[in-house]
Amino acid sequence: MAEQRKWHLKPEVKGILIFVLVLFSLMAAAIIYHIMTVFIYEDDLAEPIVTIDGTVVTLKEISYYIMEVENTGDEFARVYNPDNPIEYWGLYMNEEIRSGYVSDLARRAALDYCIRDNIYYLEAVRAGVELTDEEQESVRADAEDYYAQMTQRQREVTQLVTEDLELIIEKVTLTQKYMVQLSSQEEDVSVLEAVTLHYDVGGDYYENLKNSYTIDINKRIWEQVHPGHVTIN
Repeated sequence: MAEQRKWHLKPEVKGILIFVLVLFSLMAAAIIYHIMTVFIYEDDLAEPIVTIDGTVVTLKEISYYIMEVENTGDEFARVYNPDNPIEYWGLYMNEEIRSGYVSDLARRAALDYCIRDNIYYLEAVRAGVELTDEEQESVRADAEDYYAQMTQRQREVTQLVTEDLELIIEKVTLTQKYMVQLSSQEEDVSVLEAVTLHYDVGGDYYENLKNSYTIDINKRIWEQVHPGHVTIN
């Protein structure tokens, strides 16, 4: 029998092949990781975004606050550049208290006020503060009006319905009622001034109260949310 011919790769060729195989393996792993971790807002609505002493706020609930900051920001955006409003959200704001890109500042504001409302809601419930029948009726009407004013995109992205909005607006209304009660105790300033100085985000009373709560933020999801690109066109 004739001797079977054996092929031997040169070391340099073998090294190149191994390098190419490793490179393709890394690329495949990166593609698979991207597919498994890609963030799609509508698919993650049930994800917890912030937990406040065991009270969980999902992405769906905080979507209300995202819409609020986007609706407000969109008004400024259309004044800043009517032809390309999206440009506004990429501006860098260098303010005395807080600096950053508009989109990042809006995300921070949405989270801050969501946390504030949930903390004061818990405080109000403990204090026995309740809404009157008239106030409850107003909440229902406000929820219906809010939903009616939502765009089709907002409804599709957030998947909020009137019943969801009613629960959120009820929480916001009770929060505001409780804050006014606290502010009414101040003798030297008006209620509005007292809220700003002491009981709102940044106020001494609120910040001390906030520090008494355990607050956990799901940064993996939350940092992928970019106001200006969520519920507005």
